[in-house]
Amino acid sequence: MQVTKKLKRNPRATRVVSWNVCGLRAQLRKGSFLQFLESFKPEVMCLNETMLQDKHIQEIKAQIPKEYFSYWFCSQAKKGYSGVAILSLKEPLNVTYGMGVTQHDQTGRTITAEYQNYFLVCTYVPSAGNEVWRRDYRTKNWDLDLRSYLQELQKQKPVVWAGDMNVVHQDCDVYNIKGKSDWACCTPEERNNFRETLLANQMVDSFRFMNPRVKGWSYFSRKNVGARLKDQGWRLDYIVVSEALKSRIQEAYIRDDVMGSDHHPCVLSLLLSN
Repeated sequence: MQVTKKLKRNPRATRVVSWNVCGLRAQLRKGSFLQFLESFKPEVMCLNETMLQDKHIQEIKAQIPKEYFSYWFCSQAKKGYSGVAILSLKEPLNVTYGMGVTQHDQTGRTITAEYQNYFLVCTYVPSAGNEVWRRDYRTKNWDLDLRSYLQELQKQKPVVWAGDMNVVHQDCDVYNIKGKSDWACCTPEERNNFRETLLANQMVDSFRFMNPRVKGWSYFSRKNVGARLKDQGWRLDYIVVSEALKSRIQEAYIRDDVMGSDHHPCVLSLLLSN
């Protein structure tokens, strides 16, 4: 079962979207990205896996609706790889790039925007892959440093953490968990680290909080031919919020009707004003 909502906009709510676009230039050529952005008009949009280089940014910004402020972080370590961005109707108080750890920041995976009531952290978490060194890097370095980074932000104000987390949170977040304990995104180390990060920072998985028994997929592997038709999906994309914001969640859902990438956009509607 998938979760698609087309709700009347609450003028007091902030809608945050997180979408792994799997190459923004390709998305713009297809037209699917701008069609979604212009029709849905979220207050904030986090993009993962933009695959851009710095030289592309001005060309891309020229195509984004002018009412959006935009912030881009590209990989310096490898061309056409990784990359994140934030589009925002409201200008943030401050924007920072990376976590302050060179090993992680050179691949362009984290942007933080500060607003009056919260920090927004957009991340594209590295996949553990099948190689041992990648799994060790993810579980023994990245995850722990990100946890500490979020903890420092939480000392100042609540956090909204959004992105492709490349992890299966609960068993129901993949079409079939059996036999996948040594698969990337499904290993006990990755799943435990994600849970520990939520616990250490008193954070809530907004989709699961609002949809405790729903199976909703944000990702379909291109290697699995006909995955959508077979309903064999994964939920790897999340919008996580501080406990202090939990009571302000209005809706959390997946726009499984929006195509163009191997991922679907995830939406959080958050009532931040009193």
